[in-house]
Order: sequence, then C-alpha cells, then structure tokens
Amino acid sequence: MEKVPKFNLESKETEQRFLDFVVGDRSNQTAEKFWNKIKHHNMNRIASNYWKPYESIISKEKASSNQSGNLYGRRI
Repeated sequence: MEKVPKFNLESKETEQRFLDFVVGDRSNQTAEKFWNKIKHHNMNRIASNYWKPYESIISKEKASSNQSGNLYGRRI
C-alpha cells in the first residue's frame, strides 16, 4: 500500500501557510469574500491559479506573473 503524505496547513520546513479559504462558486462575489478574509495579512507577493475575478481584487504590484506577463502564476 502506497503511503500518502499528510496535508499540513503550516509547514515549518517550507514556511508556506494557507491563510484561509471560502467555499463558493467562481464568481466575483466569492473572490471578494475570500480577499476580505485574507487582506489583513502582510503579503509581499501573491500567487494564484488563473481565475479572472482575482484580477479585480489583487494589485498588479503584488501579483506574480509568468514570463509572458500573464497573471497565471499567481497563488493566493
């Protein structure tokens, strides 16, 4: 039987954390709910999957982009 790694919300090894989550559809309203839950954190850079509603809530200064300049490489 193959071992499945445990999912760790706070990994001290990589110093990556999941800040929060929202359950909902893929609308602008859901994106805004999510952003309102995490915007108080001190985030220097933000990366997310490409999801159109993020473009309206994440500043381009903080968003990571791929080589073509698209914001596809963002991860929140």
